[in-house]
Amino acid sequence: MLHEDLNVNRQRNTARGRSAQRLGRLALTLASLSGALGCSLVVDAQREQCSTDLDCQLRGPTFAEAMCVENLCQTDPTWACADSVQTGEQQAVEAPLTVVNLLNGTPFAGVHATLYSALDFNLDTPLDAADTDAQGKATLSVPAGGEVFVALEGEGVIESGLFYPPPPITAETGFGQLYAGTPGASGGLIGLIGAVPQAGRGIALTVIRDCVGSGGAGATIVYTGETQGSTPFYSLNGIASSSARALDASGQAGIVNLRPGVVGVEIRSGDTLVSTTSVLVRAESVTQVTLLPGMTGRGFDFE
Repeated sequence: MLHEDLNVNRQRNTARGRSAQRLGRLALTLASLSGALGCSLVVDAQREQCSTDLDCQLRGPTFAEAMCVENLCQTDPTWACADSVQTGEQQAVEAPLTVVNLLNGTPFAGVHATLYSALDFNLDTPLDAADTDAQGKATLSVPAGGEVFVALEGEGVIESGLFYPPPPITAETGFGQLYAGTPGASGGLIGLIGAVPQAGRGIALTVIRDCVGSGGAGATIVYTGETQGSTPFYSLNGIASSSARALDASGQAGIVNLRPGVVGVEIRSGDTLVSTTSVLVRAESVTQVTLLPGMTGRGFDFE
């Protein structure tokens, strides 16, 4: 039987810190041309269970996807927890953030950070706002309840962006480091993957974490919504590539030249949906989102 050998809140907090770093590494291409979450089968290590995969499958439905490894029935842990992960409730917290330059890690002062509900696709109702200090730091008051995102603006200082952290946000981890480029930096990424920048379009960058805290290598991303004329890409050996067709171990990917609006992001392992969400993409802006196993979207209908 499946057993969650994890502390979900600890994994999500650690994944949030690591994913922020990995988003930064992916975003470096714009300008420079975890406690692990795991699920495993509970087995008796003192007893031989199998000699073939069929022996495992004959043990019953729980072992339908199990493989015989060293005479024990084991399941692939990569996405095994996707159906059982429970997201902790968002509590009201004072959450710190730091805005840094994606190229050299120096802080951006005077950047305006605004907090919105994840369902506020029109940016109608700010929940809180603050300006970064000389160290690039600010604190936002996150209310109890649903998911949120942060919008960064700094005319002439940074390229505007939206940041979707994995829930829940805690006072200890806050939003972590938010990476931003200088105005026009995203043109480097678009050129790197062989696309031509289109005025009035935006970019979405994604980082994926699987059940063992890795990048979900082999999984694919499906984008839904107004994606005509856009170009998806994956990280391939550390370089953004529009010819790659699946995630590598980094879990980094994205899509450029998106029309402004709401875009659905689905993570699939084969034919199985393992995580999904929806994010807002704005013109001349970069949206960054982290997806963890078992996320179920935000109720936006793309049909």
